[in-house]
Amino acid sequence: GSTGILSRSILKALKANNISFNLVNLSRSKNIKNKQDLYFYMDQCFSGKNLGIIINTVASLNPKTKSDYYINQLLPVDLLSYSNKKSKFLIHLSTINVIKDELNDLYTVQKRNSEILLSNSSFKNFFIYRLPLIIPKQEIVDGNIPKQFKLINFLISLPFLGLIPPSRNIYKPLDSDQIAQTLIKDIFSKKDKKMSQIKNLKGSTKMDLYKLSKLILKLQS
Repeated sequence: GSTGILSRSILKALKANNISFNLVNLSRSKNIKNKQDLYFYMDQCFSGKNLGIIINTVASLNPKTKSDYYINQLLPVDLLSYSNKKSKFLIHLSTINVIKDELNDLYTVQKRNSEILLSNSSFKNFFIYRLPLIIPKQEIVDGNIPKQFKLINFLISLPFLGLIPPSRNIYKPLDSDQIAQTLIKDIFSKKDKKMSQIKNLKGSTKMDLYKLSKLILKLQS
């Protein structure tokens, strides 16, 4: 995946560190439903190129189709198999929601199952990063509000009333650029080691929806 919030920050970090990269767009439009589809597409993308570390940022947050199911649950282990056959390394980005037993929405269940498949694989050259809510601070400062935050931004920008809907959810968000820098540092300090590792990433500050809204408003001021 190359168009999401975190993907944009990773691309920026790669460029800043003069690291060459290739973009692979595994969106719904590619209609990739199985390993054969994936391998064929990957071989096309990397024909004549050296394959380095694969960073899997693709996900379907609202899964509905067979392709969505494959992307969330089965694609990660197939990418691991593909990368290890090339003697390379996989970075898989998951969600911190998988450690919360009470969360059983389809997206979380599929991401949880994908981690199980990775951990049970005979290939062990991978990292899993479980991510919290991601806030693209610099993009918001620049006035580029991602679609995930547009409703909140609309409510808090009303002229006479900042209307924040009630929510019991508590977040520990992280800045997308901070996550990207962590990934780059970890990847290139351990890229030559054969290992598997799972790392939970989360911010130091707890936020409910009201505090999150205040942060977004502050970034725009």
